[in-house]
Amino acid sequence: MTNNASSGEVPYTLHQATLSNGLRVVGLRAPHLRSLVISAFVGVGARHEHEDDKGISHFLEHMMLSGTETYPSMSELFGAVERMGGMLNGASTFDHTIYWMRLHRDHVADGLHVMADILTRPLLDPDAIAAERNTILNEMAGISGESALELMLEMMWPGRSGEFNVPGSLETAEAFNRERLLAHYRRFYVPGNMVLCVVGCFDVEATFRLIDATLGQKAGDPAPELVALGPAQPGPQWNSRPAGGTQASFWLAHRAYTDTDPRRTVLYVLNTMLGWGTRSLLFEKVREEAGLAYYIESDTLLNGEYGLFNIQCELPVENLMDAMALVFDVVRRLTDAPIEADRLERAIELMRCQIEFQLDNPETLARIYGLGALLGRAFDPPLELARKVRAVTAEQVTEVAREVFRPDRRYLLLYGPEGQMVRRRQIERLLAVEPA
Repeated sequence: MTNNASSGEVPYTLHQATLSNGLRVVGLRAPHLRSLVISAFVGVGARHEHEDDKGISHFLEHMMLSGTETYPSMSELFGAVERMGGMLNGASTFDHTIYWMRLHRDHVADGLHVMADILTRPLLDPDAIAAERNTILNEMAGISGESALELMLEMMWPGRSGEFNVPGSLETAEAFNRERLLAHYRRFYVPGNMVLCVVGCFDVEATFRLIDATLGQKAGDPAPELVALGPAQPGPQWNSRPAGGTQASFWLAHRAYTDTDPRRTVLYVLNTMLGWGTRSLLFEKVREEAGLAYYIESDTLLNGEYGLFNIQCELPVENLMDAMALVFDVVRRLTDAPIEADRLERAIELMRCQIEFQLDNPETLARIYGLGALLGRAFDPPLELARKVRAVTAEQVTEVAREVFRPDRRYLLLYGPEGQMVRRRQIERLLAVEPA
């Protein structure tokens, strides 16, 4: 076991080990926390699936929480966690699945036994599969077509958008049975493709011994690796989808950086200035001053293969072109006008505080260290990231804005009443605008 003890202001110590079967274990001991989080990260998601298995990772995630050998039903399983003062949940993504349990630190041993049972002894009972299938089908029935993110990524990687379809389709969900779910489980839920992370106040030696005792005998061959996406189709590109009613929305995305690129810190500050909160440029200019939209913000989506800087806006359809023109004008000004010192200082302080709040959130700490270990990427600890944010300069923000907000990195997706929103020439002129 390695003990990488943090120092100074950091309120936790980091401990890591790899069991003999390949399972990686991460522990963050934080004596000040009453709550404790146990998270399991598994390297499987939509991008690992074949065409006829679309949605199976998501379906299996549901079934892993539907009963185990010790707790044969969902009610018994969740009831056991609730008796520890806790909650249990799971989530599926493009490239990983996560299960997390938040409970009182007095119950760490019992919580680990429950998590080990979930990971090693899921029942995958046929009756439970039939019942959960109805839940999943009802969930999917509320999803209308491809998600905005899928459509955006389809513009970047034509023909591969299915890899970003987490829920799959009604047809594939109808076909999943115990044999197929069990095969998927055996293929991907193997020690070398999993990380267990514990965050809170716990006895490190005793906890790591218990993890070895409950999960150290699990076996399985290495899981298959992802096929890389490769270079993205260059922009500018755009697409539109009809939507009912009198409202419209648009997503304006720019390809940015991966989640370990040193420039991502500057990107975070740029995002805060441009579209995060009521003092952001987009909120002030588009919503408050011009009154063109009722919702507008920006965010970043960064992973190991690509990064996106997204602007999302919802508005009456008659305001669409004026709002888009104003958004492009605000973005352009960030590339050619001096950054206001007061605005930059506010963005940096807001960002710094939000980052340091992560120290109070065991789920977030588990994601930083546990998911980082699973994906083989060392994410900055909160205080280190906050230090880098405080060092960002106006010149760096301008440089990143000029680099990211280029036409060849630009993708636009429109939603609105069919036949009322698209003015092709205006849109293409806006998309072609070069940064200063």
